[in-house]
Amino acid sequence: MLCRKCGKHNATSHIRQTVNGKTTELYLCADCAREMGFDHLFTPTSFDFDDLFGAFFGNNLLKGSTAPAPSAKRCPECGASFYEISKSGRMGCPACYRSFSEELMPSIARIHGATNHTGSHPRGPEETIEVAAEPSPVEKLKASLAEAIETQNFEEAARLRDEIRRLEGAE
Repeated sequence: MLCRKCGKHNATSHIRQTVNGKTTELYLCADCAREMGFDHLFTPTSFDFDDLFGAFFGNNLLKGSTAPAPSAKRCPECGASFYEISKSGRMGCPACYRSFSEELMPSIARIHGATNHTGSHPRGPEETIEVAAEPSPVEKLKASLAEAIETQNFEEAARLRDEIRRLEGAE
């Protein structure tokens, strides 16, 4: 797909913006993205998601505390304890969500505002997005031919007809 701004280079960035409830999507090449001020989105930062996630699960409260006794509840699949999860900010495996659901629910409610999903769901295979293909040169000529006939420019129409026949014969 070509860049929607310059129309010359391949789009390498898909940017979705929502401003005052109106969502717009931009498909831009790297140069146009940089020109429009989106270059900060592509530079690495020193932001640590582990620290952020760990803070939601009580990491900041546990820094001064000592590790629990070895008899503490552990995940039956990976063996991780809730203390280890809250300290690292990472689940050991998918079974950790079931094993520590009582401990996680207050944090999940605090992060998301609820513990039940109320948003949209991903598209299923039956829901596909139609992508409009770029018209071929013959299709462009046929559109020009229809316009020439409508405006009664028969000399141009004859030229376009011959060009279409030439291109279709070459295929």
